[in-house]
Amino acid sequence: MTRSQIQKLHHLGTDNNARRVMRNLNEWLCSRFIEEKVYYLNKRGREKIGSENIANWNPSVLHTVMRNDVYLYLKPSQWHIEQSIEVGNEGFKIVPDAIGVRRELDQERFFFVEIDNTQRWSENLNKLQKYRKLKEYKVWQEHHGYFPTIVWLTKSKLRANELKKITDLKMNVYEWEEIK
Repeated sequence: MTRSQIQKLHHLGTDNNARRVMRNLNEWLCSRFIEEKVYYLNKRGREKIGSENIANWNPSVLHTVMRNDVYLYLKPSQWHIEQSIEVGNEGFKIVPDAIGVRRELDQERFFFVEIDNTQRWSENLNKLQKYRKLKEYKVWQEHHGYFPTIVWLTKSKLRANELKKITDLKMNVYEWEEIK
């Protein structure tokens, strides 16, 4: 997570206070810089909390940071990362970047999250086609009574505008700068 994400999540107040808190945790953390510091647990930190999940620094870190921003922006009651959705006999499978649940009008409502960081436009179109196909199967609607909204986050204003134009699905498209 970035310093500002940790600051929001834990209500750390000012930037200076958040930096002080993170410095005090330095013994258990590693950090790198992508627009701002991104923190992850080192070996001692993982041992301290009993985690076996090793966070390797790789090109998908920015994707994770963007997904964290969606989480902080929407504040879901449930959050499932890259959980596969399969339609039994059809051999159909889709893996949203996250599936969230929010309370709306006294109901728990699911939503799918897609992060468009560095992928090709054709991959976005392919993913939209998969969501259309999932909707056609009506499995989700039969089980939950509705088809979830798709929350799509992109770094580009142009892509955000294009996504809003081309879909017939219920979709909320955000440009990353507007939610961080």
